[in-house]
Amino acid sequence: MMTGWYPHVRGHRTLWNLLQPDEPNLFKYLKSVGYDVRCWGKNDLFSEEAFKSSVHEFAKPQIPESCQDRTRMSKKDQVFANDTFLYPAYSGGEASAGDYHAVQEAIRYLQSGPEEHFLLFLP
Repeated sequence: MMTGWYPHVRGHRTLWNLLQPDEPNLFKYLKSVGYDVRCWGKNDLFSEEAFKSSVHEFAKPQIPESCQDRTRMSKKDQVFANDTFLYPAYSGGEASAGDYHAVQEAIRYLQSGPEEHFLLFLP
């Protein structure tokens, strides 16, 4: 859906094959025609190099200190070895979940009354 290609065209059969900067994608297209493109939450779509051309803002929501029991994907999966790919642990109720905080950030953004066209992606 993001590229308009079948997944096998460039080897995107798993989450370990992230989109590269030279590949077309919906976010890159919308950004190029003036959309404010924001992505909050986990990333299982773009390589780090592809963010600049595809997304204006990418952020992991701020999780309260008391809820920062985080885990990483296995060390053998090197693509997940950097901070872009942290997955919050889901212990301690909904307020400790990264998804909860991403939604809260989105609500604040929408309440701010964005004046331009935008794409807000909450994976």
